[in-house]
Amino acid sequence: MSDWRRKKIKELQKFLEKSGIDSALFVNRHAYLLDPNVFYFTGVDFLTSCFLVVPKDGDSKLYVPLLDYERAESSAVEVVAFEKFKHVALMLKRELRGKKVGVNGSYFTLGHKRLFRGVKLTDISDFLYSLRSVKVEEEIRRIRKAVKITKKGLKEVFEWVKPGVSETQIKARLEYVFSNEGTGGTAFPTIVASGKKTSQPHSIPSPNKKVKKGDLLLIDCGAKYKGYSADITRVDVVEGCFTKEQEEVMEIVKTIQKEAQKFIKPGVKSCEVDELVRGLIMEYGYEPFHSAGHGIGLEIHESPSFKVDNKGEVVKNGMVFTLEPGIYLPGEFGIRIEDDFLLLNGKVKRI
Repeated sequence: MSDWRRKKIKELQKFLEKSGIDSALFVNRHAYLLDPNVFYFTGVDFLTSCFLVVPKDGDSKLYVPLLDYERAESSAVEVVAFEKFKHVALMLKRELRGKKVGVNGSYFTLGHKRLFRGVKLTDISDFLYSLRSVKVEEEIRRIRKAVKITKKGLKEVFEWVKPGVSETQIKARLEYVFSNEGTGGTAFPTIVASGKKTSQPHSIPSPNKKVKKGDLLLIDCGAKYKGYSADITRVDVVEGCFTKEQEEVMEIVKTIQKEAQKFIKPGVKSCEVDELVRGLIMEYGYEPFHSAGHGIGLEIHESPSFKVDNKGEVVKNGMVFTLEPGIYLPGEFGIRIEDDFLLLNGKVKRI
């Protein structure tokens, strides 16, 4: 078993014991809704129709379909193969009935609840996000690789793009580069926005929107490497130069990101980071549209969450997060710069 996974399971078990919870239960039923904690605790990716049971003491067990058994043998916990999902679900339901069981409320669906009717379920997702927020060396290594691939893809695409190509062609080209670099796909749906569409923070790429010479082009993307995500946003001009106003906004956004980077240290509240960024944007005479940034890891939005209403969370050494100040002028243009950072030994460094 991987030493760091063993330690994380022990931390979970201590939490269960302290909270009066008998076991933690994680369920993956369909490929489109995979609980990242299954991979986090076992080291086996993309398992569907499986169950992971972590008791407050004793050995954890991963129940997988027979067809996945060989692949799952590398798991950090004991693996048990089964032939029919419903049979093992009923067996676990009988074992857990009457007990208090912790689940990840973000992924435990109504269907799962019906499956385990009679079991006392309680949401432990806040603890799970907190546990995963402090990265170990191997996780940081994988995020670094994801960031490196993402930056390479962005560099190649901005050099390749020319007037006449569509936003969806740009997206396809970028993701082609990611695939050639051996990624596990994209961390989230790639955002490509050109011209006036850059004022929409979550613009959807269109096959009908062709970029023109002098267009502002914004790309927000992230490669995924061995389960871990990057998240970077870049803005440039297609075969041209920024206007004076665009250049001024770009410099403001870069300055705000640097100020946020200097501000963050262990013990700072997540809400204080967002308050700083929002305050600076308003000082420059603009309206803030979104939060200052967020943690990244197995999911593209993790702890820490830099939101003004997130008053209970503090920043810790080992956290990896984005800083993404943006200024948007509806109907005109928008500029957002986003980079990934690591807080280590009290200092924030760009990855």
